[in-house]
Amino acid sequence: MAFQDLAQGLGLSEESINSIPEELRTDKSLEPIKDLPGLIKSYSDGQKFIGGSIRIPKEDAKPEEVEAFYTKLGRPAKAEEYKLNLPYPEYVQWDKERIAGFTQAAHRAGMTVKQAQAVIDAFGQQVASDFQAKKNAFESAQATLKTEWGGAYDRNLALAKRVRDMYGGEELKAFFADDPSGNDPRVIRFLAKLGNDLEAGDYLGGPGESTGLTPDEAKEKINEVMRNKDDLYHAKFADKPGHKERVEEVQAWYAVAYNAV
Repeated sequence: MAFQDLAQGLGLSEESINSIPEELRTDKSLEPIKDLPGLIKSYSDGQKFIGGSIRIPKEDAKPEEVEAFYTKLGRPAKAEEYKLNLPYPEYVQWDKERIAGFTQAAHRAGMTVKQAQAVIDAFGQQVASDFQAKKNAFESAQATLKTEWGGAYDRNLALAKRVRDMYGGEELKAFFADDPSGNDPRVIRFLAKLGNDLEAGDYLGGPGESTGLTPDEAKEKINEVMRNKDDLYHAKFADKPGHKERVEEVQAWYAVAYNAV
């Protein structure tokens, strides 16, 4: 047996051997040890391992003990030493001040560079994923409504946007930009129908909102006016009756033709 060999090698008496608990005499870790030099080497190696190991600080550990622990884990000496790769620049507008704040927090928490990078990567991936989801929703809604509205797509979309901006203002505009519901065809369809109804009753106001024309139709009417040098729209008729009204009418066509609503 390994223990018996070791005991004999150490010259232990029978009394000394019997004084050692049975669980120690049968411990498998003693099998490689055959003599006194082997025992000493085993003890020395164990001490080196313990001395080089990382011990988790207790709750009442001193600040310097905690700092030493973080250093052994691999935390940089200073927050400025976190050299992070900022992924997805096409989707995320990384703010230098916020990144600096993050590295300060990461340093206080004892994070390694690898751990801090993992957090940044996860955040960037989430932002990129959200952006792509919104883009996909917009393209899907656009395809659906173009098929449904055909040539009236531009006009109906302009009406929907105008109702949104007129009655919801910047707050609703920002909400639609950030929320997927802003690209829901049902919402856009509702706003466009409301815009058409308001336009029919002349409730939207302003030039171009009660023309009843599609953008292509408005462009054609503009072209006709430009080709006809005797149209009251032209500046040479500025002192003629009806010129002002004609200019307003043509401006309304421009608004519809080029979505200037």
